[in-house]
Amino acid sequence: MNLHLTHAFRRKTAFLLKILWRRLRPGRVLPNVGTSQGLGAVYVINLDRQPMRWQHMLRETKRQRVTGRRTLAEFCHRLPAIDGRLLRAAEVSPAQLVPQYALRTQYYVDPDPRLLPALRAGDPFISMSAPEVAVALSHVAAWQRLLAEGHAYALVLEDDVFFERDFSRLLPRLWQELPADEHGAPSFDFLYLSYREVDRGAETVAFSPHLMRPVRGLWWFSGYVISRAGAEQLLARLPICGPVDLWINLHFSSLRVYASVPSLIFQRNDLPSDNVYSILPYLSQLGIQADQTHAELQQRKGRGPVFVLTGSPVDLNWLAAALGVLGYRCCVDDGTQFTPDVHRQLAAREPLLFDAYLGIASLGEQQELLAQLYPAAVFISMAPLAASSARPAAHHSTLRRALGRLPGRAAHHGQQGKHLLLPTEEKSWQALCCFLKCEVPAFELPQRANMPNVEPYAIRPMQQQLVGLRRTTYPEHDVTPWIIPLERLAAHGIESMAAVGRRVGEFTPLFHDDFASFHANRWRLLQDSFPSNLAAFTPDNFHSGEPEGCRLTLCKQRMGTRQYTSASLVSQASYLYGRFEVRLKAVRLSGVITAFFLHRNDPWQELDMEFLGQDTSQVLLNVYFNPGSQAGGWNYGNRGTPVLVELGFDASAAFHTYAIEWEPHEIRWFADGQLLHVRPIWAPTPVPALPMQFFINLWPSRSEELAGPFYEAQLPAEAQIEEVSIAAWSLSMSD
Repeated sequence: MNLHLTHAFRRKTAFLLKILWRRLRPGRVLPNVGTSQGLGAVYVINLDRQPMRWQHMLRETKRQRVTGRRTLAEFCHRLPAIDGRLLRAAEVSPAQLVPQYALRTQYYVDPDPRLLPALRAGDPFISMSAPEVAVALSHVAAWQRLLAEGHAYALVLEDDVFFERDFSRLLPRLWQELPADEHGAPSFDFLYLSYREVDRGAETVAFSPHLMRPVRGLWWFSGYVISRAGAEQLLARLPICGPVDLWINLHFSSLRVYASVPSLIFQRNDLPSDNVYSILPYLSQLGIQADQTHAELQQRKGRGPVFVLTGSPVDLNWLAAALGVLGYRCCVDDGTQFTPDVHRQLAAREPLLFDAYLGIASLGEQQELLAQLYPAAVFISMAPLAASSARPAAHHSTLRRALGRLPGRAAHHGQQGKHLLLPTEEKSWQALCCFLKCEVPAFELPQRANMPNVEPYAIRPMQQQLVGLRRTTYPEHDVTPWIIPLERLAAHGIESMAAVGRRVGEFTPLFHDDFASFHANRWRLLQDSFPSNLAAFTPDNFHSGEPEGCRLTLCKQRMGTRQYTSASLVSQASYLYGRFEVRLKAVRLSGVITAFFLHRNDPWQELDMEFLGQDTSQVLLNVYFNPGSQAGGWNYGNRGTPVLVELGFDASAAFHTYAIEWEPHEIRWFADGQLLHVRPIWAPTPVPALPMQFFINLWPSRSEELAGPFYEAQLPAEAQIEEVSIAAWSLSMSD
């Protein structure tokens, strides 16, 4: 896995220096190519949609001279790569690949001690991404082709590699240092020429001056020599389980595997990668690889800033979801909320806070100013232009004149230019990603049918309420493209903590439940857990029909790999906006969390209200946001964007009524009718805008930093839920 990501300029500069250094030292002639005991073929794995990379590889291999006035390019064979974007699960043979792998496999290859708590709690399985599946199957095709063509040895290359300056000098030495059979031919299964050791160093055994025997801990699969015997051995060990460069580590002990010292082929990191690493969201949720996760997401972002000039509210929200998946921070406005700030920034010639602006009033008339202030800016209109906006006809004529003055030619269906007319019926990423010059995500473009149907509104509050003066602290938050650091908000004059809550819609009661009996049509009791939870949830620990509602019990009881059991209930229905009220008595016990929240995955979005048992005089409020639609999206995060608010009372001493109000423009948290905190859009995340289920649970946390040390001697512990009320949200039509 190529997770060493830095700024694009640094990557390109480092690669240019490699090219210059190589030119100062011309390569030597390779004697071990085209002979009975040498390389018989070079297989280059190349996607059909990447013809320029194939041309690059032909140029790269032409630099390597072979005896007889030939070059390595004459032995190159293009192997069409399997495209993860087109691959369907039904097309993958389980005899070749199982698209899941255990976390313990990751730990075996890269023994990061931070994985141990999750491993002790169980052995979660991770689903491979579509690009990982495609990469693995492409390498299987290379092994099969070697056997079909009868070569003794073949060099297998991915199409994003670069030969180091010592490649031609050291490869003949490696060939001589390898063990030989009775005929003098090299005797091995697999020879790494390109690799990266895990961060803590690979476990290896020295073999010769320029060879080592790896035991475990090598990433990358971008350049290697495989023998006929090695291809037979690897094919006999199918199916592949997990990314192919991880899977082969499991077979080092039973194969004759060697690696060059040093690596002779460099996997270029100046080019955008088509791969999506399935382990990254999981590591992110465990608090590992946070910086690299952010870098990997930032790398996906293309040209900008982006100004979206026209489009209906539905179109703008759909495009914001798509741009968000690509790593853009999107400002979507109804013409009132952000417009004054944007105009002030333009007038003051200030740097922009967001990467993309959609629906900002009057930007269509400021094309020349935008192009002057931001030369790299690009513009998008939803086509057909006349039908894609509900604004007056006079606006359209002005906008058409402005578009005619845009620098560069317009782009249609993704052609590169300064302006894209994007069809409203667009079904794939191709046009948008080609225009923005960015990578195509592994999952489908968000579809309008999967977007919430929320009518446009102006923020004219039906009711306003002041936030109480309470001590508020901001713990460390996640780092993703969809979180604006609080200090950056302050630098742009934007308050991160609103002083007033503004309700714009109406809440219509759906149900009230006092848990005199359990309503299976409303609730489901969970039988699972999650990595940071020390307990397993079981229905046996939920008790309804109590004098004061229901009880969730945490006790010492072994279940599976967990030493404790507790309870969690979740709504059968999902809700898009609404009011969620719970009357409860929290548990006061260090390490234990009493919580109610809204949550969804794919993408992960969440609204939390959590009582931390080490100090129940305060409450942790949190928002997790990842972009996407109901059809798919990212699941990054660990800390979220938390805030600790002083309650003014002990939540474990008596019952109190708490509520979360969720509207499109803001989230509000209450205690006994008093407004505790308000989270507007982009303070510091967008407001989640996809349906979520409602949860109530009690659980012991692995994180002492979050909840304090956990002491089992004080068990059992019980959280009491007296009643729950849920109300649906609708936009008020009154003035």
